[in-house]
This record gives sequence, C-alpha cells and structure tokens, in this order.
Amino acid sequence: MNHTEIQDLVNKHNFLDYYLTSAKSGKGVFNAFNIIIDKLYFDLNNKV
Repeated sequence: MNHTEIQDLVNKHNFLDYYLTSAKSGKGVFNAFNIIIDKLYFDLNNKV
C-alpha cells in the first residue's frame, strides 16, 4: 500500500493515525506505543 491508500484507510475507519514500525528490529514500536498510551490517558482524564 502507498501512503495515500493508508491515509484513506485511516480516515475511513476513524483511526488515530498510523505509525511505521518493524516487528523485526522493533523500530518505531516504542514511539507508537507511547503515542497510543498518551491518547488513552488524555481521553480518560478528560471524561466528564
């Protein structure tokens, strides 16, 4: 898939975003995990 196809999929399914990662080297995994955790933490703390 190219960047446009991925972005269309992200938008269609209302995903946060997408993060390039590598299961083999682990590259980007820590960053993606932290972004997701930060978003969940923010959402939980801002619930009324």
